[in-house]
Amino acid sequence: MITKSYFEALVPSFRDCEDEIFHSIEPFLQNIAQSVQSEFELTQEQTESETIAPLFFAYVCKRTAYEALPHLDLILTANGFAVASNQNLTPASRQRVYDLRERLRREKSDARDALMAELATSGLYAPKTLLWSPKLIRKYGIRTKDGNMVYEEEMQLVQTDIDAAQHKCAMIVSEEQMEELISLQETMFYNDLTDLCRRFIASHVKGDFRQIRLMTNHVQDYLNRHADDLPVYKSSSKYEADHFVSYENKREDPTYFFG
Repeated sequence: MITKSYFEALVPSFRDCEDEIFHSIEPFLQNIAQSVQSEFELTQEQTESETIAPLFFAYVCKRTAYEALPHLDLILTANGFAVASNQNLTPASRQRVYDLRERLRREKSDARDALMAELATSGLYAPKTLLWSPKLIRKYGIRTKDGNMVYEEEMQLVQTDIDAAQHKCAMIVSEEQMEELISLQETMFYNDLTDLCRRFIASHVKGDFRQIRLMTNHVQDYLNRHADDLPVYKSSSKYEADHFVSYENKREDPTYFFG
């Protein structure tokens, strides 16, 4: 159960809220906790495990604060904001409330990323792409077409371009090797190649043609130099096509024929 003090510790903006307001938030907490548990197909025991619980409840609390905020009355205090039910108090300005909600939106997104990363490490979540979280997408410099930073809500605006760029990358490293990179990206395997592929994908999404050529060469050069360390790539049809040697009609060959 999430207590008022626990909630306020995770969401400092709500640390001065009245008890009755926190009680009005509790249904949000319960519904969102159930929603997150269902989304990631987690058991009650898993949500309470030592590694997952802090991240699970951090995301639940931050998402609750974000979603509940439009339904609450905010006032200014010496510490920043407070939530109050007394309509006689001077409300916080619309801009400051907007700024607070935007901050909560970003904190919520980061908390979700942290939870998903732990679930991936624990084998409870399987990313489908190399750039699968807003945090990773921001790390590699990808923004929306309007130049906005990517958080949870912006993911859908860049996902199609990321998928298309990853497909182009798979044409270089082979579909088989790409699947291997995706499935093992949360381990120490293939760190260098994974990073190169992510940079390749980012260059395509950003439309940086110079960087696209550079990263294409970097990825192919890495494959050429480390093929023996990449058994999945080396056994692929892509590797076979890259290293196909056409037949040469040599005189010493038993099948030599005069042309």
